[in-house]
Amino acid sequence: FACVLVRGDHSADPAKLRAIIGEDARLADEKEIEEITGGPLGFSGPAGLKIKAYADNTIKYCSNMVSGANKKDAHIKNINYPRDFEAEFMNIRTVKAGDPCPECGKALDVARGIEIGHTFYLGTKYSEKLKASFTDKAGKDLPIEMGCYGIGVSRIVAALISQNHDDKGIIWPRAMAPYQIEIIAASSNGPAMEKAEEIYEALSKKYEVLFDDRDVSAGIKFKDADLIGIPVRIVLGPRGMKTGECEVQSRADGKTEAIKLDKILEKISDFT
Repeated sequence: FACVLVRGDHSADPAKLRAIIGEDARLADEKEIEEITGGPLGFSGPAGLKIKAYADNTIKYCSNMVSGANKKDAHIKNINYPRDFEAEFMNIRTVKAGDPCPECGKALDVARGIEIGHTFYLGTKYSEKLKASFTDKAGKDLPIEMGCYGIGVSRIVAALISQNHDDKGIIWPRAMAPYQIEIIAASSNGPAMEKAEEIYEALSKKYEVLFDDRDVSAGIKFKDADLIGIPVRIVLGPRGMKTGECEVQSRADGKTEAIKLDKILEKISDFT
């Protein structure tokens, strides 16, 4: 067991603690705390403890502190280091907004982020076992310092969607979209479907195109198109067949433009 000390207005960072104590580190339960300290949970303190103590750097310069007395309903006033306890000092607290940056000294901002990868410092744990070494300037063989990284491919997609959506569905950025264009024929047969197939064949030579040729209502197709979120949607319907036009819509901003059918291959590049 080990004791971890932080100021009352701070909290210990679990990741930092695991790096110091070990990945299998856990919180002691109430029974274990009472066995180790002699007092119940909530009244623990460093004075008189016989276990290793790790303290955050901020405690080293505090004076006349208050801590638990390792007795029920009791605390100690004016506790000081190193008179009343010994500890190994290090950075173990969780960073807060307003803390000074260790590099430039300016106040830090705290914001939510999405974890899509990791970097790990391995030190010489594996290089020593593998006898992987290098020779320094003094001619001495030393183990290589190692590190590794991992990127969560599936997490990237989830993160992308969480940042690019609305109440209708996904809004794929063009660079990451599974398709560039979606073609929808409002009717499942007739001139609109025939023209949609013709445009699909032509555009597929240059773009990645999704063709919704299902035998379902136009409303279902439109809702599914919003949900899937392909950047550009081309819609062909009976009304457009009469005017010789199709409807091109941008999923990102919802803007719609009527394009002549004989100009669609030329004009579609303006949308992609």
